[in-house]
Amino acid sequence: MQKKKRQVLKTVASGAGIIFFGSLFAYFANFIYQIIISRYLGPADYGLISLGQMVLNVGMILSLLGLNEGLVRYSAYYLGRKNVAKIKGVLLAVLKITIPASILVTFLLVFFSKFIAIQIFKNAEFIPILIVFALIIPIHVLLRIIAQFFLALKKPGYNQFIRVIFRNMVNIILVLAVVLIGGNVFQVSLAYLISVVVSAIFGIVLLECKIFPILRNKIKPFYNYKKLIMFSLPLLFTGVFLKIMGWADTFFIGFFKTAAEVGVYNVAFPVAAAMGMFLAAFGTIFYPIISELLGKKERFEIGHIFEVIMRWIFAVTFPIFLLILLFPKDILKIMFGKAYVAGSTALLILTAAYFINVITGPGVHTLKAFKKVKFIFYLNFGIVILNLVLNILLIPWCGITGAAIATGISIGLREIIIFFKVKRLIKFSYNIKYYIKYILSAAIPLLVIYWALNTFFQSYYLITVIIALAVFVAIYLFLLLLLKSFSKEDLVIIRALEKKSGLNLKFIKSFIKHFI
Repeated sequence: MQKKKRQVLKTVASGAGIIFFGSLFAYFANFIYQIIISRYLGPADYGLISLGQMVLNVGMILSLLGLNEGLVRYSAYYLGRKNVAKIKGVLLAVLKITIPASILVTFLLVFFSKFIAIQIFKNAEFIPILIVFALIIPIHVLLRIIAQFFLALKKPGYNQFIRVIFRNMVNIILVLAVVLIGGNVFQVSLAYLISVVVSAIFGIVLLECKIFPILRNKIKPFYNYKKLIMFSLPLLFTGVFLKIMGWADTFFIGFFKTAAEVGVYNVAFPVAAAMGMFLAAFGTIFYPIISELLGKKERFEIGHIFEVIMRWIFAVTFPIFLLILLFPKDILKIMFGKAYVAGSTALLILTAAYFINVITGPGVHTLKAFKKVKFIFYLNFGIVILNLVLNILLIPWCGITGAAIATGISIGLREIIIFFKVKRLIKFSYNIKYYIKYILSAAIPLLVIYWALNTFFQSYYLITVIIALAVFVAIYLFLLLLLKSFSKEDLVIIRALEKKSGLNLKFIKSFIKHFI
């Protein structure tokens, strides 16, 4: 039993390592992209791009119908049972439903583009941007399905490469080209379209030639539309729940306020949401592994694994939470410019909400694996309604701060409810002594750095911030070791990273062993 537990932890760690570094790359790539276009275009035009991305995300939600979640669940489940015909059937069934749906959504958006831009957002300049992002929807849906299929087949590296690394690299290169030629906001949107098209083509070739040939595979697919749809439809609000709330904020800010305020909010929101990349790294790989274990009828030590993952997430998230809490204005000013400092209050509120989200662990992934989709559906439906009502009430009154309050309340309430539901399904507990060590290791050096910066520096330059961050990370890691903040399970992560990267980490492993 202990051997199996260790093996599962290794799988979680190595898979999460790939997704973590992919998420880390995506975060920095998106930040570079946002910094480039927000500084180059200014809040108003950047707001138009944000509105376009909102349309794209809402269009994808309506097109996918939650079937991307069903794809991961059942592909992983049938992989555990080695049933190739059913795996092929799941993929083709999802494609046959989502691609026509995405084309229909695109047609409606293009047809009503003038009405949406002028009557809803009161900005005629949004019409061409809206059309471009509407055209992206079917291609992006195809890209998402291929990437999710790679994940279900336990190929997280391919998932991250086509959906995150390759697409972001192409997008940044094209945007830099637009900046160099002195292009406009429309050309920035075209760069986004081209990056998705190129990535989707690459994903199709990779799937057919290397991973799971669809056209060349002569095995007859076995379809089960009913089971797939019954599982997936309740998840329409689930897999993309946080995005729904984020883009709902964007919609109502654009409706009640201005495109410039949309731009300010949409630099604060991703800064706070960045903490979620650690939860995504472990949770995304945790989900198909639990599904596969349930398919094999091996329900062992899930609670213990959940407990360890929560601890890992807290250890890497708390320092970021503290950084944003102490330096909200400086973060926005240094990264995006003075025009975006007005979003500092919204940033603090959103950061608190996302911290609750990440420290409660991969709860929603656990509920999905245990097929508690109806519970998730009803909960998300109620929370989304609450979020929409709060946005309508608060945004006209206090602008982007009201949007942040609405999202903060919604996220916090949802995650607390999910946490207690998971608590009833699996047995886990918090090892408080480790959490105290993490808090002390982060808080002591960061508070000292905060005092030093405010005492000896009137303003911060980029080099000052880089040096301060490097010092903080070094002291944080040193204190973790000094306070013996590691356990035997943590060595599993080191071994998995060593195996995955090909690096010799023997010195690090032997060093950590002395502090366990």
